[in-house]
Amino acid sequence: MQNGNNQNRDWRRLSRAERVAQSDPENVGTQSRISGLVELLSNYSNPILIGAVVSLLLGIIILLFIDTLAPYALVLIGLGIVLLFGMGAISLSKVTSAFLSRSGKYGTNTLIMISAFVIIVIILNLLSIENNQRFDLTANNQFSLAPSTKELLNELDTPVKAIAFYPSDISENVDAITRFSKASDMLSEFSKRSNKFTYEIRDPDLEPDLARSYGVNAYESIVVYTDSGELTSIVQPSDVDYSELEQDLYTSMLIATSKGQKTIYFLEGHGEKSILSSSAKGYSTFKEVLNQDNYNTEILKWDPTDDNVFVPDDAALLVIPGPTIELPDSHAQTIHKFLQGKNPDDSERRESSRLIFLGEPDTPESFRALMAMWGIILQPGYILDLELGVTDNPNILRAEPMNLNQIRAEDFELLPPDQATIMVDALRSITSPESGQLGQVYMPGTTALVPVQDELRWPVPLTVTSPLSFLIDDPDRTDPIPPGEENADPMGPFFSSAYMLAVGQLGSTPLTAPPDPNQLTHVAIFGDSDFASNTFLSRGSGTNLLLNTVNYVLGDYSLISIRDRAFVYREFNLDANEYDFVRFSSWFILPGLLALAALSMWWVRR
Repeated sequence: MQNGNNQNRDWRRLSRAERVAQSDPENVGTQSRISGLVELLSNYSNPILIGAVVSLLLGIIILLFIDTLAPYALVLIGLGIVLLFGMGAISLSKVTSAFLSRSGKYGTNTLIMISAFVIIVIILNLLSIENNQRFDLTANNQFSLAPSTKELLNELDTPVKAIAFYPSDISENVDAITRFSKASDMLSEFSKRSNKFTYEIRDPDLEPDLARSYGVNAYESIVVYTDSGELTSIVQPSDVDYSELEQDLYTSMLIATSKGQKTIYFLEGHGEKSILSSSAKGYSTFKEVLNQDNYNTEILKWDPTDDNVFVPDDAALLVIPGPTIELPDSHAQTIHKFLQGKNPDDSERRESSRLIFLGEPDTPESFRALMAMWGIILQPGYILDLELGVTDNPNILRAEPMNLNQIRAEDFELLPPDQATIMVDALRSITSPESGQLGQVYMPGTTALVPVQDELRWPVPLTVTSPLSFLIDDPDRTDPIPPGEENADPMGPFFSSAYMLAVGQLGSTPLTAPPDPNQLTHVAIFGDSDFASNTFLSRGSGTNLLLNTVNYVLGDYSLISIRDRAFVYREFNLDANEYDFVRFSSWFILPGLLALAALSMWWVRR
């Protein structure tokens, strides 16, 4: 009856479902089945939603951390997305009402804000990965590569590889773990700076044949080589703290890439100190640190009875370390010609003239005359510094490196401006490298220097004494005669080392035009030779001052910034009053300020 009544009723009064039923009776059954399925899914909506979220999260985790299961991860992610959108379509009315209701709007706004924040954080992280910048706040740039190292890595024209041979079984050795960490961090830093530097870590215990094939016969060795394999350098860190690892790796890269070595000759035959001697006064340590800077060191032995002596053509630098015997006239003439850029036969030398002289209070007169002809006078006697001398041994001077920031390129008037600027900027780095101002230099038995400045000479003092210093002519006397008394000792401050840029000897014809770079003579002179000995070289900042000077004289300005990375313990030296102030101020000042703030708040609110 009902169907018949529906059929007789006006079609305009029928519902949409009734119209569809009249037009397509079979579609009614299909819709009823779909409705049943939708109702069934709606009844299990919560478990399905939980499964969709779990599938989505699990797929993302697998995709991020397990590359081999990436296809399965994508399937899980797709399944989760399909279920989420499917349940959203089935419960569209609930979803719509949830978003359009008052509480839903607040939730939607919160979700949008959280999503925007997450997206911004992700974008910032992606940008930071591509444009990362780190800041080294340590006093001596403990965790930064030197500019010259960065420059060498950027200019690599051939791939350089490194293999670090370290045993893997070091879990119980704290020192070994620390050394391994420092080595791996340094190698990682190198590889980040250049895509042509790669490294790997191998266990010499597990791969002894590989280690032997590279000539490695000791633990904790790093092999640096190129693809050609012609030159291989083995780095065995020179100190237990790995403070010179960067410098060792830098030198190895220079060797592996066939960069040319400069040869430094140490003069012998006049009582000079020997670079082969490992005794307390020997220079074997000095030789080692020069080799680490990729310099070739050789001995130039002149027999005092031989008049036909010469400086080899490949001598980039001549060092005269603490002579004790007079210099024969023929030898002096050879050194003068060398400093003039000439050979004994007056032909032009291939290398420019560079000399480092290490004197003593009792330096022979012939050597004093030699230095005086080039504008540096070694005064007789030794410096006694009542302020900077060592308390229990006043003959040992703790010289202060000069602050060279006041030097300007305009001071070198005859040099081209560009050349003068480069030289002056590097000159400042001798005593103030990137790691900071150098500390005191221990110089036992030091004489004073008087540099001469004229139109052909530009002297630059490197170290200085305190004003409370005296020049004493008797090495056995340790009590100075103050001013005002008879035979008073000259009073400081004095220069104990200096650098001299010269064009010709004293009395040479003044220049009328800027000199050619080959005409320049570079001389560095120290009033003490013992500070470079095995005993004193590592004390204070002696090593850095000496090596920085060598680098500068040779024109290797970039090497000045590469020095050891040893941690420096910095302490406050306080007297009794200063200590009491720090102690009591920490006890009372801060608590007193807090109490005063609390009292003020109480007074305002009362």
